[in-house]
Amino acid sequence: MKIEEYLQLLSEGKVYEARKVRFSTIPSKLIKFIWLDESEKDEKKFLSLQREEIWFAQKDLLNDPYEYKGILLDRKKLSEAGYSPDVIEKYQTLFDFSDYGITCLSSNNMDYLPMWAYYTNNHKGFCVEYEVIKKDCIHEVLYEPKRIKVASLILQSGDAIISGQVEKANFYSNLFLQNLFIKAKS
Repeated sequence: MKIEEYLQLLSEGKVYEARKVRFSTIPSKLIKFIWLDESEKDEKKFLSLQREEIWFAQKDLLNDPYEYKGILLDRKKLSEAGYSPDVIEKYQTLFDFSDYGITCLSSNNMDYLPMWAYYTNNHKGFCVEYEVIKKDCIHEVLYEPKRIKVASLILQSGDAIISGQVEKANFYSNLFLQNLFIKAKS
């Protein structure tokens, strides 16, 4: 993603232009590498393929134990800002994501062997190519060297909402959303 350009446009209140920049790097086709292991789950994967559906999993069932761990809720900072333990716990629950279905797609070519080895049980799975119809449903993963603390985003977003600064609130809301799609660079 052209993250600097995207953030600059958001900070200027140019949400439409920022979305255009975000969508410009999303390809028209994406690849899903699918793991098969001769378990009862294999049948569900083939059934979803037959029905022309896409397979979604819960985050705790993904092969990366650090999935959705790119952001960190700074409880101390929120507490010092006057947020009650109940409110802080509600924010923590928002970051749990256990009730959401997640699928990971790749812009790599189907012939990219490391993806076959890692995501299809050592070449025992299959691969599906999907046409991207709604780019606003796709979020490109960004790779960062360390976790992002989001308490400041929450505080600044709250301040912007309270003071009626819609553009600023939109900026922090979009920035917060983008932070959900961060993985460790390593």
